[in-house]
Amino acid sequence: MTARAGIQDTTTPNIVELQGIDARIGLNDASTLQVLADHGVYDSLHDRLAMDGSAQIKNDVRYSIFMKTAQMDFKTGSLISKERVKVVLQGGVVAADQMDIENDGKVSFEGDIKSVIESGANEKGTATNPVVAE
Repeated sequence: MTARAGIQDTTTPNIVELQGIDARIGLNDASTLQVLADHGVYDSLHDRLAMDGSAQIKNDVRYSIFMKTAQMDFKTGSLISKERVKVVLQGGVVAADQMDIENDGKVSFEGDIKSVIESGANEKGTATNPVVAE
């Protein structure tokens, strides 16, 4: 994990405030997850990162997640966002008020949920462009 700046209080050495977060995480399927955030607080004792300001999580082959805030647990692989999220997938977009990704990869959306899923190819053989109203 890298950041533009970090602040650590010596009385709580496991807590580090970070600015300009850019982390890369290798996944079991050999893909890479990139975590970007304007601001965050990393707790090394519990291996958790609380992100805010603007956060993005990108998988180099499957999806991008855009959100204002998120709580990420590196030990369990879970991610929770209690504010509006937008997930861009190959072939679609999902926007929701909240999202929870469990350690087994199960994704749950809550609140006002809107999704657009491409059906494949249109008559000319090209993919359609999804649009989501937020």
